[in-house]
Amino acid sequence: MQTEAFKRIMKESVPALIVAASIGTVAGTAMQLRGTEAWLAIPIFLMVVPSISELGNDAATILSSRITTLLALGVIKPKLERSEALESNIIAIVTIGVLSSFYMGIINFVVADKAGLGTTRMLPFLATCVIAVTLLTLLVCVVAVAVAFLTWRKGLDPDNVTIPISTSISDLLAIFSLLIAMRIVGFI
Repeated sequence: MQTEAFKRIMKESVPALIVAASIGTVAGTAMQLRGTEAWLAIPIFLMVVPSISELGNDAATILSSRITTLLALGVIKPKLERSEALESNIIAIVTIGVLSSFYMGIINFVVADKAGLGTTRMLPFLATCVIAVTLLTLLVCVVAVAVAFLTWRKGLDPDNVTIPISTSISDLLAIFSLLIAMRIVGFI
């Protein structure tokens, strides 16, 4: 019995991890190609990339886990329909993301200022962080739901696929969310 479970986990996880690694490579390349000027012009934003990426990954992991549990328990079905359980989880993730963005922004600003990288004002920087993380968490919610529902419909165990795929896509989305927020606030 354990051998069969191991084989199934490997069969489902290895392709998901290969896709996740590929997405991570694309994210790094995209950061280098699309944002080099922005990162060099305002280095404080280069410093905030890992923090935003981690917030997105945390949101993806938590929501993916919760969705797979809700699916396994039969509380939600893998189709787009109104679900109070799913809605409350998404609202909680976005709320936590927004609140965390303030904390993350303040800490990064203070550290950057002490390191001599604080060449911007605090309020526009915080606004950029809040916009980026809000956009990121909303997009991550869509990705986590879509990947979980798709894997469930395909007969795969979402626990083996959803987290690696969602977090890798989150890394890519973090970069673009930050660049979009920087543009909205007027940094680039």
